[in-house]
Amino acid sequence: MEHESLPDIPDDISLFPIEELIKYLASHKPIIPSPRELNGIRERLRIHYTAGPGAKVGGEEDEEDGKGEAEEGEDNIVALGAHIAIPAETFLEELSQKFAIHPISIYWLIEKMYRLEGLVCPPELKRHTEDYLSVKLLRMLGHRWPMQDQYEEEEGKPFIDPRWVDTEGIILLTPGTGKETFIELFRRFLDEEFGTENGPKVESEAKQILGWKQGDEWGRQTPTTLERWFEREFFKRHVSQFKRRPIAWHLTSSRGAFQAVVYYHKFDKNGLTLLRARYVRETLDTLRQELGKAQAAGTDRQALAKVADLEAKIIEVQDFDVQLQKLLEGRDREARIWCPWKKMEEQPLGWDPDINDGVRVNIAPVQRLGLLAAPVLSAKDLKSLLAPEGRG
Repeated sequence: MEHESLPDIPDDISLFPIEELIKYLASHKPIIPSPRELNGIRERLRIHYTAGPGAKVGGEEDEEDGKGEAEEGEDNIVALGAHIAIPAETFLEELSQKFAIHPISIYWLIEKMYRLEGLVCPPELKRHTEDYLSVKLLRMLGHRWPMQDQYEEEEGKPFIDPRWVDTEGIILLTPGTGKETFIELFRRFLDEEFGTENGPKVESEAKQILGWKQGDEWGRQTPTTLERWFEREFFKRHVSQFKRRPIAWHLTSSRGAFQAVVYYHKFDKNGLTLLRARYVRETLDTLRQELGKAQAAGTDRQALAKVADLEAKIIEVQDFDVQLQKLLEGRDREARIWCPWKKMEEQPLGWDPDINDGVRVNIAPVQRLGLLAAPVLSAKDLKSLLAPEGRG
């Protein structure tokens, strides 16, 4: 039957009990809807699928929420538990529960609508795109996942060519630092990954997908640039994905004149010193050169606005550097790393993070100094990780 057969099983799933599964499926009584009923199922499925995981469509969820209700009394304890569905682990399972149709049949219905109509799920497409971009940035920072060495040995090649990996663990998002910006690097990577003709197309498609927002009609979303996504969305998403223990720290001046993503595992005293001495200083030199040119360009309104903008950026980056220096020295309470379970004499002097103390301990002073693109810790956590008064 069209909606009953198993999808192709990948060859690498060698231990999958296919014969047992086939026997199990054979014991199910098939549902044979009329053409009209099948069209109705397809139409409802199209609505739910395009809405995405967890989305409420119409009033159906309200009706389903009431299915588990039972009258009070000891006799109804079992009945109450019997109607509570096990939370779905996948979107396919979620749809299967909503429609009371086997996941295999749901899969084939979606596959056919995708093949014939180009049906897609915008939230899932956006999630997969953001996952792709996030993973590439982390790999380019130098992050390696557990078991990666084993996988690469089995495949006989690295997941990403080492020449794309930044050995310093510092990726610059803003120009003028004397180093290639991440978006310039990433575009070269896309050209090599997909071909010089397809690289720009992939970027354009990604911009369309990233611009989609819940509630928008698919295809009428506002495109966003990859630069904008990496500058405004990556870190917030990364913080959430890593349960508020980010390994990529997005450092930024107050209005974004200087922005960099640093790899937590490499951002020690030497990493912070390098960031200041090379990239922040180079940015200030570049801005001052541009200011000199702008001042010599004339005194019309446009030239004066350019001068004012550059002067503001210079002050902003200088203030950012002052905060980095406070972090490096660790003299002020808010600039110190404080590990509550360590003795006073064991606390670090200046910016000397111990990776074994955890991300939250080490990122606390960075957040307190206003150096992060988005908050990581709550006010309560920041207070609990603040060094006590009186330490010199």
